[in-house]
Order: sequence, then C-alpha cells, then structure tokens
Amino acid sequence: MVRKPFVPVCKPGGHGVIWKLAYDKGIFKWFYDHGRKGATVRQVSNVVAATDVTLLALAGIGLHHGKRLGFASCKRSTGATEGINVLIEKKNLDGEWAYGLSCIEYTEFDKFGITSGRPSPNSLQAEFPANTNILFVDLPSAELVGSARSERSLPGIVFNAKKSIVYTDYFGNRHSVPGGRLECTMQNIADNFLNTYPSRCYKD
Repeated sequence: MVRKPFVPVCKPGGHGVIWKLAYDKGIFKWFYDHGRKGATVRQVSNVVAATDVTLLALAGIGLHHGKRLGFASCKRSTGATEGINVLIEKKNLDGEWAYGLSCIEYTEFDKFGITSGRPSPNSLQAEFPANTNILFVDLPSAELVGSARSERSLPGIVFNAKKSIVYTDYFGNRHSVPGGRLECTMQNIADNFLNTYPSRCYKD
C-alpha cells in the first residue's frame, strides 16, 4: 500500500525493535552509568505483570545464576492471543547442533501446525507454556544484539496478516483495510542465545 506515489505506508516495527532502539538511544550506557547489570522488561499491555513480586523474583534468579535471558511463563489459556515458549533444535551450516528457548507468536501457529484451541491431553502441545512477555535480560548480552549491524538486531520478524491497516490517502481520507504488517518481537531475542554442541543431544 502507498499513501502517495512512491511513499509506502510505514508502521512501527513491533516491540522487538526495543533492543536496537535501546542501543541507538544510549539506554544501555545509561543503565551502566547507574551500576545496572540486568533489567526486567514487560509488555505495557500486560497489566498484571507488576502486581506481585514476579518481576523482582525473575530479576533475582537471573542475576544470581548469571543468566542471559529469562521468561516468566504460565499455563496456556484456550483461544488467548499469546505466543508459546518452545525448545528449539536446529542443525547449523557448520554441522553443529543448536538448542535453546524460543517463542512462537500466535500469528504463526498455523505455519507450525499448532492448534489455537484446547490441545488434547496427550498432545505435546499441552505442555507448551504461554509467553507472558515478562523478561529478564542481561544488559551486555542484550546490547550485543541491539548493536548488531544485521537482522540480528530485529529479532523474531513475522508477517502478521491478522491486523487491519489504517492509513490516510492523498485526499486526506482515512481508510481501514485488511492487510499484513512486518513485526519483530522482543522475546525472540532468545534466538540469539542458543547453545551449540558438536553432536545431536536428542535422538528419535
């Protein structure tokens, strides 16, 4: 879509752009200047994230154990528009095997064959915890991602085709049309923190 000739409709890059913005705007330096080593991050629309000691506990565990990243997760609710946390396994081009946690957004469920309804009790999908977008991050590790001059600085790029796109045409009229939006997701910073092994850790 274009607003006028050769001017595409541009939308924000999703909350995954937070890491690059934090680097570009000097946020990491500000944290270091205040003696900080880690931070908790939450999606602002998650209104219950700061109503108890969850953030404090998550930060304490992350700092105490020297973790690069931590997720707060909960049991999935049927039909909720939230992603899930999964363990991923992939073979790299150099032949090594990489393992780690990742998040699959609800907009990507069909692509991976994940049901959005209630999974059967015997299904492995029943074990996938929901992503709450409450994170602990080690600041130097997050800064390495945000400072990357590659797609690494915008983790978890997905095409969200479930959004209506609002735009103003060159006559000044506002329109809302079905469309898609490229988004990146803050929790998929985890994709940069995989552990690698020379051989596969799991066999069928």
